[in-house]
Amino acid sequence: MNACKIVQNLMVLRPDDLSVDERRQVAAHLQTCPDCPVVARAYAEQDRLIRAVPRTRLTPSQRAQLLSRAQQERRRHEMRRLID
Repeated sequence: MNACKIVQNLMVLRPDDLSVDERRQVAAHLQTCPDCPVVARAYAEQDRLIRAVPRTRLTPSQRAQLLSRAQQERRRHEMRRLID
């Protein structure tokens, strides 16, 4: 596997998930490679866009409906097992 492919595979991960040595490897490679900084900028932009999306939560009603549906499905599954 060539150096660019290794570094690009590392850049898929969040920087916080990389070891210190992996971060150094990526940084050193980005200083010498003409192509990989473009990939790094694309990942950084993607991360920025993801972080900009507003966080949403279920309303109490939606949460209750979801839990009720899960319980119904669990009961159906248990009944099917008893019949089989």
